[in-house]
Amino acid sequence: MVEILPGVHQIDGVYPFSYAVSDDDGSLTLVDTGMSNDGKSVLEYIRAKMSSAPCDVETIVLTHCHTPYIRGACEIRKATGARLAIHTEDADYLSGRKKMPAPTGAAGLLFRISEPCWHSPLSSRT
Repeated sequence: MVEILPGVHQIDGVYPFSYAVSDDDGSLTLVDTGMSNDGKSVLEYIRAKMSSAPCDVETIVLTHCHTPYIRGACEIRKATGARLAIHTEDADYLSGRKKMPAPTGAAGLLFRISEPCWHSPLSSRT
């Protein structure tokens, strides 16, 4: 268990990072959710390490709309019913109303080639 401050947990095994913050009433807020396959790790951490239930997650805060920070949100939201919070400048990317801008250089080329695989995880589920 990685409790970095009282009530603030850095969730093990999630890249780049995901945090769970517990409130005095037992509700949880998640900050970032990692990649698609990290959703299960986040939910398991909440159950096993925090002795909480997925329904205790009330809010998922996404710090920005980069794939490694948001992809796990779909599975977690489905399991918890939590509301999503993201900056207004990123909301249209998350909902799928806007296309994510491609990076430049070699990363941009790779992004354009793989773009059909990178749909917003929540655009058809919100």
